[in-house]
Amino acid sequence: MKIGVISKKQAYWSTQAILKSIRKHGHEGTFVKTDEVRLVVAGTDDAIYNGNSLRAYDVLIPRIGRSMTDFGKMLLRQLELMGIRTTLASDGLITARNKFLALQSLRQANIPIPRSILLASRPNFVEAAHLVRYPAILKILSGTQGIGVMRVKSLEETASIVDTLKFFGEVVCLQEYIPNPGVDIRVLVVGDRVVGSMKRVAQVNEWRANIHLGAKGVAI
Repeated sequence: MKIGVISKKQAYWSTQAILKSIRKHGHEGTFVKTDEVRLVVAGTDDAIYNGNSLRAYDVLIPRIGRSMTDFGKMLLRQLELMGIRTTLASDGLITARNKFLALQSLRQANIPIPRSILLASRPNFVEAAHLVRYPAILKILSGTQGIGVMRVKSLEETASIVDTLKFFGEVVCLQEYIPNPGVDIRVLVVGDRVVGSMKRVAQVNEWRANIHLGAKGVAI
């Protein structure tokens, strides 16, 4: 099979690891630079990279970083119009980039989630802030790598942070805090089958178990 990996930089570790695995399994793996793909609609829909149509690929593996989200959505929609198989749908990218949309999807799939409240205005906050116990979690909707996630200890502290975030135009999610020993588990599900999992262990005195914050990944 001819498989393309769409990524911003070929040097990224994840991009290199995927290409290496593709070739290890006997397939042809090539790099496609995200922001150098040209999209064409009307007439013959197409996506062109280095003068060649992406129709030449059997499968494309998109690796769309946060900085490329808007273009990434349009690129994935274009590939869907063209009938090209990919490992990521445009709707999936949109959901993954928004924490509250992700919570709604989990809820729809009957997966237990912490009680979560979307706060879009100050009056909305005053009414809703009493619906969770403290400490609680505040999150902006688009943060990654543990950025934009805060543990708040009181209603007053929450109000101060929400006011600041609202000033910068952020919609905020207030969430029930579930105590844990600085450990979380990530599970990769394909269809209805678990195909991989890992445990993330936070650094000492850090409650967020993000790899970018120094947490360690442990195989399960």
